[in-house]
This record gives sequence, C-alpha cells and structure tokens, in this order.
Amino acid sequence: MKKKLGFITDHRFIIGVQIVLSIILMISIVFVKVLPMRYLIVIGSFLAVLALLVYLVAKPGPIVSRKVQKRPLAGKIISIVISIFLIIGCIFIQSGKAAYNKVTSEYDYVTYSLVVRKNSKYKKDG
Repeated sequence: MKKKLGFITDHRFIIGVQIVLSIILMISIVFVKVLPMRYLIVIGSFLAVLALLVYLVAKPGPIVSRKVQKRPLAGKIISIVISIFLIIGCIFIQSGKAAYNKVTSEYDYVTYSLVVRKNSKYKKDG
C-alpha cells in the first residue's frame, strides 16, 4: 500500500497527469475550430512552460533530513490545482462546442435576387 501511495504522490506522476490534461485541453480547443493557429501555439507553449516550472518546483531536493520538504509539497499542490482547472476548462470547452455546433453549420446559404424589366425575355420559373 505504501508503494502504491508513493507512486501516486510522486512528482513525476502528478506532473504527468498535468501534461496529459494539457494535451487533452489543446485537442479540445483544436476541435472547436474557433481560435487561429497562432493563439493555439501561444496557449500550448504557455501550458508547456507552466508544466516545466511546476516540475522544477515539485522536484525534491537532496535529502538532508526526514522532515517533509515544503517546496516539493507546494509544487505538487499547485500541480493538482492546475490539473483541476484544466479539467474544468475541458468541460467548459466541450459544452461550448456543443452550443457552437447547434448555432453554426458547415454550409453557408446565399440568396440571390434577379430583378428584370417586365418586357424582358426572362420568364418567372417558379
């Protein structure tokens, strides 16, 4: 049991979950097809830098005593909070995607009107 709990509380596992959720969020944003590619690149790079910074904070330092180190614990808590926000973001994007799909269509409809004189050769074809 201690080994399983140690794996779940390991900083690599927690950051891995955050990275997987970031990838899922990016895929959700791509499928909505609302943002241009340059904004997707900015969001993706922001999430990558955020994951790297949280990894550096959550990485434990050299063991000098048996006390719990505060910096890695804070990094793990921050990563968990970010992961929760990523899940919430995915849920909102998917619900927004459903509403967006109901409002829009992949087809555009254009109506043309042709106005002619009464004595023209064109006839009204119902």
